[in-house]
Amino acid sequence: MSESVCTTIPASLSVLIASPQLLFAEAMASALASDDRITVIGCCSTAEAARRLTSERAPDLLLIEVSLISTDISEFIYAIQRFPMTTRAVLLAENDSDVLLQQALLARVSGYLLKSESITTLLRELFEIAAGVQVVSRSLHDLIRRDHDGQWVSVQSSPLLEFNEFQQKIVRLLAQGCSVKEISKILGITAKAVDSQKYRIMRRLDIHDRVHLAHFASRHGFVMTENQESAALSNCG
Repeated sequence: MSESVCTTIPASLSVLIASPQLLFAEAMASALASDDRITVIGCCSTAEAARRLTSERAPDLLLIEVSLISTDISEFIYAIQRFPMTTRAVLLAENDSDVLLQQALLARVSGYLLKSESITTLLRELFEIAAGVQVVSRSLHDLIRRDHDGQWVSVQSSPLLEFNEFQQKIVRLLAQGCSVKEISKILGITAKAVDSQKYRIMRRLDIHDRVHLAHFASRHGFVMTENQESAALSNCG
């Protein structure tokens, strides 16, 4: 939830919901429709569809479940922000993963909310976000602080965020159980290149086997969801 601010709350909102679980998206649409000020203009189940529909329909808010985004969160948010419109991106997260929160805040996401919030709280926060307030769920406030510009930033920094996007993808795939050969096929590089990056990553983290890497990645929110894993492993066939 946001801090107290003086702002103008809009009289109505149009919302696009993006989630890999259409049942969740439909349930969320139904819950939001309980407020007659909100119009849900669509639901989609892929990141590509979310970008396309946002471009075509220009909703006030794009409500995205974090597990939908298989690339770096900041890359997805920046892509939305490049559209010539005023759509604000709001991420819905399952838990309080430091890494996901940090990535979202670095990208200046408009809202980062937990799925466990009540519909009453969620509705209030969505209208605040539409009014231009950056909102983060109150239960996450111990993990964040205000910077000199008044923006939310993370208090802590995960060592995994020090790696570039390419290395982060390798961490996710290794932690998910992919072999070096499978990763080379997914990323379109040689197995030798993957092995070299794996060695550098594990040495930098002072981790000596993949079991410990998987545990480390999981603690920092770096293990892919089932949907992301299926999409990646389908490239191994």
